[in-house]
Amino acid sequence: MMPDFQQPSGIIELKDGWDYWEGSPVYEEGSRAKSSVICMLPNPPGLVRPGWRYLFKQSRPRYPWQFWMEIAAYRIGCVIGVDVPPSHAAVDIEGAPGSLTEWMFDANAKSQGLILAGEFMLRKDPRYDRTKGTTPGHCHHLDIVLPVVRFGKGNTHFIKMLVFDTLIANTDRHHDNWGLLWSILTSDSDPAVQELHSNLAPAFDNGTSLGHERLEEKLPSILTDREWFKRHATRADARHHIRLHPGDEKGTPMLELVPELLRHFPDMLPIIRACATFSDKNIRDVIYPLCYFDMPVRLSKNRAEFICRMVCERRDLLMEKLDA
Repeated sequence: MMPDFQQPSGIIELKDGWDYWEGSPVYEEGSRAKSSVICMLPNPPGLVRPGWRYLFKQSRPRYPWQFWMEIAAYRIGCVIGVDVPPSHAAVDIEGAPGSLTEWMFDANAKSQGLILAGEFMLRKDPRYDRTKGTTPGHCHHLDIVLPVVRFGKGNTHFIKMLVFDTLIANTDRHHDNWGLLWSILTSDSDPAVQELHSNLAPAFDNGTSLGHERLEEKLPSILTDREWFKRHATRADARHHIRLHPGDEKGTPMLELVPELLRHFPDMLPIIRACATFSDKNIRDVIYPLCYFDMPVRLSKNRAEFICRMVCERRDLLMEKLDA
């Protein structure tokens, strides 16, 4: 069932009733300007959870439309059945536009949290370089990843997340952009008797995707080139961070990782097919309404069409791989 999406009249303004999480205006992780905020209003605007933590993320100056990718990715995740944190259009107190993304767990509860995949990588392989591990060719490989996935009881979600990344051309799923959500199921304060439950976290941090780096003035010529999207999906640098084996120094080609994972989890084929059975109209129905949001930086109709064409072309190419 599709959720209720934000409407163009419902742009969220982070002013009266909003505050910085733990009083800090700066959220340090990642490369884009962002802040962690909380809504203190007893009756917040639609889709906002009172007292819940959110991440407000702006665009890189070179790509002022980039924040729309986070919002578009959430909507695409809903279409294909992949768990993605809800993300909405917002402006901060100074009028700067950005995406407002719901935190993945109750940050007020000490019995919940997130363990990033890089922490597991380091435990599995003490030689693993967490500094270099955020770049393709230095990131984790399947031999290390698969035990983590099995530990998190998340084979299905993990593979669906990588289908999602393939479809949205996400080149940034490094070891700090996925992980395990944990929670303590017992109330006993003694750690020795507490039962720990973990599952893979939703597919978070999706802003480096959907061809965000393509400049606005280039889009008309791209949209008239019938082969551009195929070339984009199969070019040499179109790669996931995850490597197929320790000797791989580049990362797995974008269209090769899901078929490779099927060798390890062949029973996942129906689930992958289900993710890729959406129609072109399904995608256009959730992306094109974003063009009508009266934001300081609007999503152009050219970029909306670019996003839709990219996702649908990659769907077709992936299905060709699965049917080969």
